[in-house]
Amino acid sequence: AGGVDEMATAHATVASPAQGAGDGPDAGGGEVGGQGGEDLTEEGKVLGTVAYMSPEQAEGKQIDHRSDVFSLGIILYEMATGDRPFRGDTKLSVMSSIVKDAPTSITNLNADLPRHLGRIIKRALEKDVGRRFQTALDLRNELEDLKGEIDSGEVLATGASVPIRVDAARRGNRTVQVAIAGLAVVVALAWFAFGRGSSTPESSGIRVQTRRIAATADLEMDPAISPDGQWIVYAMEGVGEPPPWVPADDVAAVRPNDIFLQSIDGQNPINLTESPDANEFDPAYSPDGSTIAFRRNGPPEVAGIWVMGRTGERPRRLSTAGNLPAWSPDGSAIYVSRANFGNPRLLGGADSALSVIDVESGEERLLFNHDGWVAMEPSPSPNGLRVAFWGLTVEGGQRDLYTIPVGGGDPVPVTNDRAVDWSPTWSPDGNYLYFSSDRGGSMNIWRVAIDEATGETLGDPEALTSGGQGDQGFLSVSSDGKRILYNERIFRTFAFRASFDAETATVADDGEPLTRGPILLSRLSLSPDGERIAYIELGGQQDLWAMNVDGTAEEKVTDDVFKDWNPSWLGDNETLYFYSDRGGSYDVWRIRADGSGVSNVVSVPYRVTSAVPSPDGHFVAFHGGATDFTALAEFGEDGGDAEITVLPQVPDDGRRLIPSRWSPDGKWLAGNRAGVLLYSPETGEYRRLTDEGSVPRFTADGSAIVYAVNPPGVGAEWWLLDLQTLEKQQITLPSVAMSGLWLLPDGEHALYVFGPGPEADIWLLEIEEGR
Repeated sequence: AGGVDEMATAHATVASPAQGAGDGPDAGGGEVGGQGGEDLTEEGKVLGTVAYMSPEQAEGKQIDHRSDVFSLGIILYEMATGDRPFRGDTKLSVMSSIVKDAPTSITNLNADLPRHLGRIIKRALEKDVGRRFQTALDLRNELEDLKGEIDSGEVLATGASVPIRVDAARRGNRTVQVAIAGLAVVVALAWFAFGRGSSTPESSGIRVQTRRIAATADLEMDPAISPDGQWIVYAMEGVGEPPPWVPADDVAAVRPNDIFLQSIDGQNPINLTESPDANEFDPAYSPDGSTIAFRRNGPPEVAGIWVMGRTGERPRRLSTAGNLPAWSPDGSAIYVSRANFGNPRLLGGADSALSVIDVESGEERLLFNHDGWVAMEPSPSPNGLRVAFWGLTVEGGQRDLYTIPVGGGDPVPVTNDRAVDWSPTWSPDGNYLYFSSDRGGSMNIWRVAIDEATGETLGDPEALTSGGQGDQGFLSVSSDGKRILYNERIFRTFAFRASFDAETATVADDGEPLTRGPILLSRLSLSPDGERIAYIELGGQQDLWAMNVDGTAEEKVTDDVFKDWNPSWLGDNETLYFYSDRGGSYDVWRIRADGSGVSNVVSVPYRVTSAVPSPDGHFVAFHGGATDFTALAEFGEDGGDAEITVLPQVPDDGRRLIPSRWSPDGKWLAGNRAGVLLYSPETGEYRRLTDEGSVPRFTADGSAIVYAVNPPGVGAEWWLLDLQTLEKQQITLPSVAMSGLWLLPDGEHALYVFGPGPEADIWLLEIEEGR
């Protein structure tokens, strides 16, 4: 009862900000927002309550529902701190503060508040609308997740953070839990008041509704809807025992995947494959709904593209290879792509062809195999005229949609911009191409009108969904075009700082999270002095970020539409080198960690996939993944044009070194090819250190190297190699899957990146044309 009273009181305090919050610390203090009457919208002036405006509203720019999210963030800030994030003596000065000022962290004002709550409110108050929560529902879900973490003991309700594993006794205090619950209630009410954030254009003449239809603790992936729209099939963890090398505590994460059948309105999935020694993915219904094609992974004798009856009968293998099967409109053939992927942003640069398999004979013919192209997810049009796919060239990184004639030919672009566009699927009448894209900020479902005969687009893309928790994709359309099935996948990673015992080479605890989702953090880099980290965020606009190793002072370093990758620090601890497509192709760039001084360092006629400067910047090592081309750029004293030297092939391997890090004195470049090696620019010779391992990095004093050894299907093993004795010592880790490990110069702490694994549910979008 007391909790209910507290929540009711908290809600009442902020329910009507325009009426004044006269019981706050600034009541009667003269600042705008302090006196109730001062907050009211005034006739003939800027429209809106000044103290609760968004930056775009204050500047008179176009606004949408995300402006309401910012206003709601102000309310939540005020609830949490009793203060307002933006202040001034006049309305104009308040508006200026909203546009220009960064609010004080809520944990700086009240250290008893959870740091994660501060991160949530900070994101609601992002001035960049693309970086802000895209709907109030997203914000509510984050608050509910935080409350769940506090209830479970994963996070303390005070300002402290705790490891992933925590005893039940370490629960937060009730007051903060109730406050967060109250915030979630406010956001829920606001979500209904402001709308669910649908961005379907008013002029489009369509209405859409979405609902989740398959959601368990397991991953529901690769959904397909039956032609009549009444049944779905999808991949999910099924039966069987894990391989013997999998640790006992990781068993649940590696059960084989099976194909399941479920009614569109049911909750009782039926396992159709039950194959304990293989994994099945990518199911697809035939046009008449009688047959299901799917991909099976496993030993050579079972791997490939298979077909089976609608309830799992008569399975038959068609091909020994292929991914992402899609049926021809007459059901006589299946289109496949050579490569596969889990996240379109992380698709590698390897070539990928498209093929067609005859269902009766199993004969396969090549459809599209252009040099330098990665082609994915073929989708034949309903009248058998063209095939849509998405892809990129290995020299660039732009993910776009294309179509080709059904018999093969040159691709016609459907999209050509910086957005990540993928998962194309035709409407049954051939008038539209549905696809997934982050062109609206988050990864949602779009469509574009198209001429099926020529591939020419007949208008601009229009959004069917907006916001959402994760990436929406892997689309499947019913034969009447009224139902679209899709996956929503959430990828999250966290950076942690943990205690490290140097004597025993042991990461002593799970540590404290420095970052919090929903973000996909990648390519973390530690500054030479061990005080700062840099990384990229792969969700939405792909930018460089930097923060202190204690999780403070998080700042966006780049903020534009270009794809920025793999930051690496210069020895001054202030400059970052990275590779980016901001010049049209992937080249080497540098920028100061405060976002100033961006400049091109090296431009070469192929796609760069690394940029590793020596501590003094005299050398920059870079690699071209598609061409296996590794070189050093050597700069003179004046810092002018560089002399490019191609590195020799690695002895006994025949390939080029993949560069990773320089020694602190700049004399050795560490990298890997069939093990860890050092390269000396002075002598041009290699020194092999190990016969296995990757991503080597020197310790701060240069006396040892940390590197990873990756058994398949398990988190990496990390090893410490003494460079004087060449003795190896395995680093003892907590029972979490680490994708990166860095030892701090103090010898007492380590950083690591932890990915809890994706979340994946299946959603249904229902379309009503016309009004």
